[in-house]
Amino acid sequence: MKSLNQNYDKHLITTIIVLVALPILLGSSTFVLISDQIEVLAFFGQFFNDNFEVAYEVTYQFLVSLILLQYLIFAIMLILYPVYPFIFSIENHLNQRNPKSAVVEYQALKKIVYALLPIFIFAIALIISSAISPDTPLTDLVQSLLEDPIHQSIFSSIIAAIFFAVASALLRIILLNGNKHFKFYLARLSFRAMSGMEDDLERMNYLIEGFNFYNKYIRSTLGLQINDLKRIYSRIIADDELEKNHLMEKLCQAFEDCDKLKPIRSLTGLFEVSDPAGFLVKEPIARRLEDWVSIVGKIASVLGAVIGAIVALLSTSVRI
Repeated sequence: MKSLNQNYDKHLITTIIVLVALPILLGSSTFVLISDQIEVLAFFGQFFNDNFEVAYEVTYQFLVSLILLQYLIFAIMLILYPVYPFIFSIENHLNQRNPKSAVVEYQALKKIVYALLPIFIFAIALIISSAISPDTPLTDLVQSLLEDPIHQSIFSSIIAAIFFAVASALLRIILLNGNKHFKFYLARLSFRAMSGMEDDLERMNYLIEGFNFYNKYIRSTLGLQINDLKRIYSRIIADDELEKNHLMEKLCQAFEDCDKLKPIRSLTGLFEVSDPAGFLVKEPIARRLEDWVSIVGKIASVLGAVIGAIVALLSTSVRI
């Protein structure tokens, strides 16, 4: 039971519910609202022995309830889920979590966004073009490819589910990274997770993740980066003469220190760097441009998500 409590992470379960279960529920309700209203009326007509006056009233209330359910899903996915870690401090929130689960969750959020980003952009374009006019080239293309109304309803339901799942994940990533120390906290969690691993391959994976997070942290805060970081963790993995357990223990202790530059000093001491002044180098211009492009892309995606969500909400409110 103790082991179960240590491995259980309610926040990871929350992420699965928000990004998997709620989009499925959203897509299903969207399909009913778009295509199955007559079937719902017929079902309630049979249930009430062909008393269609009562059946119509019940159907109306049922469909209104679906719309209210969608509003609730929108609020959870676009407001509550991205914001809830900020009710308390990010550091306290992450310190209370299972380190492995927290790192896995963040990586899963990024993979969801990267994998579904093309569909997300397509959904934004489709939502906005449909709001401008029902006869735009994009909507005409979709209708020509999916001539059956049922297929169009299924397609719209899937697009809606993916759109809000990616928007929710993207908003959470952006808000988390809005904290300037977030990458340091991720590096700390990676080393904590590493210390709890027994398999050498898993330990090395978390070691590399931790170094990469920390390198991004000092790059964003100092405009510097660790010189030839790959050589450092390559040596840790391949050099038999290094006392790896001692080295990893010292690195874990450094990341638990309040001094966020302590890991740099530990690295230079542990590796007996002959020229500490050259351990950190200026961030390359190409890397800086890449970061700015990423920021602009995230801002554009958020604006598109907000506009798309507003249009989707407005279109939902006029279905009945």
